[in-house]
Amino acid sequence: MQALVSSSEFVKPPRKRSTRKSTFHGWTWEGVPIKKPIFIWPDKPPQVRNCYTTIRHYEGDIIRVRDSVLLRSGPKKTDLPFIAKVCDFWEAPETGTKIFLIMLNAVILLMSTSLISDVSHLTGDMMMSLLWYYRPEQTEPGRCPSHLPNEIFASKHRDVDSVACIDDKCYVLNYNEYCRYRKRQVMRSAGIRSSLTEIIVPNCLDKSLKHRLPPESVSSDIVFCCFKVYDFRQKRILKNPA
Repeated sequence: MQALVSSSEFVKPPRKRSTRKSTFHGWTWEGVPIKKPIFIWPDKPPQVRNCYTTIRHYEGDIIRVRDSVLLRSGPKKTDLPFIAKVCDFWEAPETGTKIFLIMLNAVILLMSTSLISDVSHLTGDMMMSLLWYYRPEQTEPGRCPSHLPNEIFASKHRDVDSVACIDDKCYVLNYNEYCRYRKRQVMRSAGIRSSLTEIIVPNCLDKSLKHRLPPESVSSDIVFCCFKVYDFRQKRILKNPA
C-alpha cells in the first residue's frame, strides 16, 4: 500500500482489502442485525446485507455508525493514516475462513475422519461503508498557511473496506464542537475544572452525540476539525453547508 503522496501526484485512497482472516482482527458485531440495501460499487445497484450499528473490539473499544476512524495507509509507523466516517457496518457474503473450513471439512468427511470444527457460528467478512476525509496535502490546492495543523475536509467520496483495517477511533469536530474542545483544553491547562456558564446553565447536549466528542483522556493527535468540503471531482475546496 502506498503512503500519502504530494498534492500534485495524489491518488484517491486505495481499497485496503485486508489479507487477514475475519476471525483474527478482534472485532465482533454488537446488537441485532437489520437487512437494508447497501451501495457497494458506484455503478451497480445496492445489495441487501445484514447491517449492524455497532462493533466491539476484544480490548474494549466500541465504534458506532457515524463515528470516525483511522485506517492504515501503509506498513510503516510514519505513514499517516487515512481518515473516514463510518456510514454502515455490514456482513459480506460468506467468505474467507468459513468457506475454507467448509471445504476442508468436506475433504475430511470423504476420508472418514472427525470434523476439525463446527463452522455454523462463523459469518461472512465484517465490512463497512465509508465517506473519506481529505487532509490538505491530499487535495489539489494543497496545504495553505491558513489551515489548522489538524484540519481536514469532508467529501462525498464513498468507499468500502474491511473493519480489519481500522487502526483506532478518532474524533472529527465541526466549528462549534472544536471551539468547545479548545476551550476545555485551555481551561484544563490553566487548572480550571468548570466555567461559570457550565455551573449556571445545564448541559443540554444530546446524549446520543456525547460519545462522538473526545473524552479528556484522548490524545489531541486523533482529534481533527472539519469546516470545509473537498469536491474531489472538481478538485475544489468549498464551505461546509452544515
